[in-house]
Amino acid sequence: MITQISKRKQAYSFIVNKIKKLKASDYYRLNKTVGDDNYISLGDLEGLKNGTSDPTPELVISLKHLLRDSAIAAEIDKYLVQPFK
Repeated sequence: MITQISKRKQAYSFIVNKIKKLKASDYYRLNKTVGDDNYISLGDLEGLKNGTSDPTPELVISLKHLLRDSAIAAEIDKYLVQPFK
């Protein structure tokens, strides 16, 4: 059985792997949205990395926006939503 901590760490690994594949234009798009609803909290990412907190709804929404060209919403839900219901 997969522990809650393992699920969180898997979610973090998914995020890191997807972000590594982004193109420079994707980062530019993210920078233009800073201050909007597309803010990604480093605290949220740190909680996942350490296995201490679940992904927040805000993090999921922001990642869906950022990764919309490199990941389908169902894939994001598979790693960041479903395991934490």
